[in-house]
Amino acid sequence: MAVNKTVNKRTNSHGAIRNCIEYVLRQDKTNEQLAYVTGPYPHEEINYNLVYRTFLEEKKLWNKDSGRMYAHNIISWHKDEKITPEQAFEFGKEFAENWFSGFQTLVAVHKDKNHIRCHLVTNSVSYEDGRKLHNTKKDLERMKQLTNQMCRERGLTVVEKGKHFDGSQIEKGEVIAWSKDKYNLFRQQVKDSFVADCAMAVLKALENCINKEKFIEKMKQFGWNVNWTEKRKHITFQNQAEREKKRTDVEIQRARKKAKSEIDDMKERQFFWDWGYLTVIFFSLLQNGAFQRDVLKFITIPINWGKEYIAWFEQLEYISNTAGEMLFKGFFSMFMIAAWILGSVCLVWAGVEQYKKIWDDLYKMVLISSISFAAVLGNLIRAYLPLNLLLVILLINTGTILLRAYLKKKYC
Repeated sequence: MAVNKTVNKRTNSHGAIRNCIEYVLRQDKTNEQLAYVTGPYPHEEINYNLVYRTFLEEKKLWNKDSGRMYAHNIISWHKDEKITPEQAFEFGKEFAENWFSGFQTLVAVHKDKNHIRCHLVTNSVSYEDGRKLHNTKKDLERMKQLTNQMCRERGLTVVEKGKHFDGSQIEKGEVIAWSKDKYNLFRQQVKDSFVADCAMAVLKALENCINKEKFIEKMKQFGWNVNWTEKRKHITFQNQAEREKKRTDVEIQRARKKAKSEIDDMKERQFFWDWGYLTVIFFSLLQNGAFQRDVLKFITIPINWGKEYIAWFEQLEYISNTAGEMLFKGFFSMFMIAAWILGSVCLVWAGVEQYKKIWDDLYKMVLISSISFAAVLGNLIRAYLPLNLLLVILLINTGTILLRAYLKKKYC
């Protein structure tokens, strides 16, 4: 039983024809003795690079190095067919010389599986007159007839509709598929497979159906919608559950997009008002004299301390009795200053890290409110309380943190 299949893949690029020739001539699938090129071929050796270059030179000779580059056919025999690789090779050569007469054709036999296959890769440009290769649906039917005729002449099995390889009749309801994977899928009734479920539903529906309407009704009971064209050329099935799931997924996606759009709009509005409010606070702080003086004091106090230290350090030479004592006091004071600066930095850094962990909208609101409070009422506060406004802001935020920690520990 020989099946002649035309491989329908993308064939309009140099890379496609090169890859196809390379695959057909792979050493792990064939050998040099079972490879042949019909038509003009100037090389003694057959390898994919030489065959590719020969096909390409023929195209350029006729100025037709574009469009469809090649045709790929596979003639395969049933695993129980009594045919040798050599006989399959001669079969392929004869078929190529008859059907693809006037076209260069690479013929090679693959025998790496339990059945024999003969690959034919044909140049799409004729070496006789430069015409392009073209096969219609009727040509494909004639190709099948030629293949069957060649099988009869050699005493090989011929494909018969409705029969197995051994000639026995295919029973009604038996699932047949040329694809081995599909065949095993149907036979084993693999769970969670829509293809297998559909096949089994069709078989069950056919048992008690006498017309088209009854079949469609039965399939609907099994959860499948049937789209039956008037000419019966195509019948498609759609799982109702899967259809509902897809529709639900679409609705969910639409709802998510709408919600995301609304959230983005809300964030943009929130961003606008937040920055507007912060701008008002900033200008309020600029016109607040008490706050400005407190900030200035916060900066100038450490500077004054530094100046006093420098003045004291310059007097060490007169206060100390010896140079050693003066050197010791200098190094000791420098060490203490460095330790104080490093400790302050570490303390501030640790505080920032801890504050980042608990930072949320509530603390953000308290911080902005405390700054607003100082900006608006700073002059009034300093009239009655001798406290630095920066210290007031720090006390308010620290108190909020401690109070919230206490309440959380007590009630949670």
